[in-house]
Formats: sequence, structure tokens, C-alpha cells
Amino acid sequence: MSPHGLKSLPMDLLSSQASWYSVLTKPRQEVLAELVLQRSGVETFNPRISPNKALFPSYIFAKFSTQTHLRLVRYSLGVREIVKFGGVPAPVEESLLEAIRLRMNNGFVVLE
Repeated sequence: MSPHGLKSLPMDLLSSQASWYSVLTKPRQEVLAELVLQRSGVETFNPRISPNKALFPSYIFAKFSTQTHLRLVRYSLGVREIVKFGGVPAPVEESLLEAIRLRMNNGFVVLE
């Protein structure tokens, strides 16, 4: 474990190529986490079903390279954790996010 609370991951498990990841936020801090990450140059996606309701409460998506931005994302305001499997950040398929985007109308996901 590193002094910052992150396990040191072998470099071969970290990707230099940017991928999408699911980011767990602190309760009701999706918008704060999204804003902080965007200001840090990280692309985000926070699908909402109404102005005050997220499609996935306490989760947003962020696109970044784990080699260069893992710590920045993990320790950003509003972020609790990056979703992992087996201790390794788990990429989210871009096709899943595209399917959500296709259901959007006027900036909100239409649930039917």
C-alpha cells in the first residue's frame, strides 16, 4: 500500500491509453466530482434523468489513462473510489456509454 492509500499496481496493469471508468462519488457529490475532474482536463459523463436526479446515483464516468491520471482522479474532491475488479480499475466499454447517449433527449436520459 502506498502512503496515499492506493495500492501500488504493477505497470503492466496500468494503461497509457485513455479508457472510460466508473467513478464512485461521495453521496450527492456527482456534480462536484464531475466539475473538479473536468477542470483537471478529464473527460466525464454524468447521465441524468432530470436536473436533480442522476441515472446512476453516486456514480459518474471518467475517461483517463490509469498510468498518468489514476491518483488525480482518485483524490479529486467528491470522489470516493474508482470501481475496480481484482484490485484493478475496471474499464467500461465505450459502446455502453454510447447506448446511454442514444437514449438522451434535451440532455436527459429517457427511460421507457
